[in-house]
Amino acid sequence: TFSPQTSLHPQFTLWYDRLSGDESPTDDTLQTFSTLYATNHKFYGTMDIACFTTGCSVDNSGLDDFAVKIQVGPSEKWNTNLDAHLFLGLGEEVDLWGSTLLFPGLSLKGGGSLFRKSDSSMEGWGWLMLDAQLGTVLQKD
Repeated sequence: TFSPQTSLHPQFTLWYDRLSGDESPTDDTLQTFSTLYATNHKFYGTMDIACFTTGCSVDNSGLDDFAVKIQVGPSEKWNTNLDAHLFLGLGEEVDLWGSTLLFPGLSLKGGGSLFRKSDSSMEGWGWLMLDAQLGTVLQKD
C-alpha cells in the first residue's frame, strides 16, 4: 500500500491472492482451499462471484486474483473506493463504493459493481447499507 501525504489522503494498493486448486476434482480427496463461512467480498470483490464454492471457482481449480485498489478519504467522515480485479479464467470486476459517517458508530455505505465474465457477458449490481458498531452507538456519555 502506498499512501502519499495530501489533503485527499489517497491510498493505492496492488493486491494478489492465490487460492489452491484441486488437480483431480473427481477423486475422493479434496485438495482445494476452503473459505468455510467466509466473507469473501472483503477480499475478492463485492459481487462475491469469484468465490462461491470450495476452491473459489466452479471447477475447484483455485483462484488467482490480481487487483488494484484506490481509496480517497479527505476526512474521517467519508471515503470513496475503487477496486479493479482480474480473476484469471473467470473474468474482471470493478467495484466503486463510498462511506459517510452519520454519527459516531453509525455510517451509511453504498456502491456498485460490474463483472465481465471470461465469455464477455456482463453482470452488475448496486447496494446500500447502514453499518452500526453497537458498542459505539449504545455507549453512554
